[in-house]
Amino acid sequence: MKLDTKTPRPLHRRHLLATGLSLLAAPAVAKPQTIPLPKLDAPLIAALGRLDHIAGAPFSPPAGKVAVVTFFASWCPPCRTEFRHLSAVQRHYPASDINIVAINLFETWAGQSNAARLDRFLKDTKPRFTVIRGNDGISQRFGGITRIPTLLVFDRRGRMAYRFIHKTGATKQQVEEAELRQVIDGIL
Repeated sequence: MKLDTKTPRPLHRRHLLATGLSLLAAPAVAKPQTIPLPKLDAPLIAALGRLDHIAGAPFSPPAGKVAVVTFFASWCPPCRTEFRHLSAVQRHYPASDINIVAINLFETWAGQSNAARLDRFLKDTKPRFTVIRGNDGISQRFGGITRIPTLLVFDRRGRMAYRFIHKTGATKQQVEEAELRQVIDGIL
């Protein structure tokens, strides 16, 4: 039996018409997803402390300090620039006021990890802050990090005060020193 695919049968036309009308009557509406804002609390600080140390000072809990947490990868050009701004911010504030932690995430590129690339990145950027190796678990604890760089600033009580997420095609690619200092000054 051969089907005539050029001319739909009346039953098919009615079905298509009914489907089309139902779509017009009840358009699909995506419900906005509310991602809970992370709080830099004791369990999250403990989880950060269990991650592997890569560079800079060993991780220390940011209790009573403003905390800047950034997610990066060595293959990410905006991350390289952001590291320079973060080091400048770290130099500007006393260690008693601020704690910066960079979490290496999405380091695998095209299915391969490149330790030499990460070493070059760290040698070139000379971070003046803690750098640790992230994982999917820590990404989820921070609300599901899916883009880099992503930078979060927490006040002295661990509440999120600022969030920057690099968007595809955006002209603004990373947080800069002046902008970050303005945020930090506002919560110190």
